[in-house]
Amino acid sequence: MRPSRLVTRSVAVLAVSPLLVAAFAGIIPTTPVAAAVSATRPAGQLASLSIPGGFHAVAATSAGNAWAVGYAGSFSSMKPLIARWNGTSWTRVSSPGAAGSTLYGVAALSAHSAWAVGCTNGCGSKSRALIERWNGKSWKQLRSPGPVGSGLRAVSVVSAHDAWAVGSIINSTGFHAKTLILHWNGNAWKVVPSPSPQQSGLSGVTAISARSAWAVGGTFSATSQAQVLAERWNGKKWQQVRSPAPGNGLSSVSATSARNVWAVGLGGSGGGYLILHWNGSSLKQVAIPKFSGYLPFPSAVATTSASNAWVVGSDSKSRTLIERWTGSSWTRQASPLGTLSAIAATSKSSAWAVGNTSSGKTLTLRWNGSAWR
Repeated sequence: MRPSRLVTRSVAVLAVSPLLVAAFAGIIPTTPVAAAVSATRPAGQLASLSIPGGFHAVAATSAGNAWAVGYAGSFSSMKPLIARWNGTSWTRVSSPGAAGSTLYGVAALSAHSAWAVGCTNGCGSKSRALIERWNGKSWKQLRSPGPVGSGLRAVSVVSAHDAWAVGSIINSTGFHAKTLILHWNGNAWKVVPSPSPQQSGLSGVTAISARSAWAVGGTFSATSQAQVLAERWNGKKWQQVRSPAPGNGLSSVSATSARNVWAVGLGGSGGGYLILHWNGSSLKQVAIPKFSGYLPFPSAVATTSASNAWVVGSDSKSRTLIERWTGSSWTRQASPLGTLSAIAATSKSSAWAVGNTSSGKTLTLRWNGSAWR
């Protein structure tokens, strides 16, 4: 899997949809039910980095190399947060991003190469896209071609000279938004034209090869309901892909091949959440587990093969939401209290999920092949 995550919330259109707003640049770095999540540490939770702040994204290349990014401190005085897993423990690593910045996406190519993206200046209409690169020794900030009002939500990498980052651009009012897609060619990041219907933004990206990539998000209009936005790179340009089901936006996308692509988001007026699968020719809606008495909020999806995929998030009962695909259906997995924003998997027996607690601390869970700890 090539990790790519971004799950965020926007001030400007928060009333519309918790997952649609993930695509826009005005940000509150939290998740829909964070305020209701218990701070109780679940039994058996793996000892991990627990500091004031929250994780928004995670990427892993092996059982001994993973990155988690987000923000440290409070919402009013946040700083970029980067932590690294070395196979034994999580350690905080220095970030060059200035105070008031946060990171929303991370992707790793190897132990010596990784990318992290986000936004500066409180991530509002005066923000700039933030791009940082790991060279094996330290993180360095790179110049971003994004204009004022730009922010990045996710990043995915194919090779040392091929990577994608997506997000959105908003104007000074904080309402009008359009999609933003950047490409790394080995020397610099460049803006690439992308479909931007109505007011729209992108919150997730996954790159399969130089000729195949996906980006997802949502659109919003003052006179109509929010809609799903899915875009596909064919090696020459980005094109919008028709969604088979109504929804309030997609938050995340993950792929292992041109015929195995998963995307998740919020469902339409009927509630629930939406899982879509690309089989190589069209997007299909996939049945989800039935829910009773609570509302699920999916944040991210990760897949390692046609028979192994994960969806994480949270629900209205103040619990983490974890669903697993085994090749035929999605089933809910036992999980502790908390809020999960992202997931990265390297095999059927190794995965990481990250987020935060309502007490304002980072949360990290690990899948060992039989249970989440």
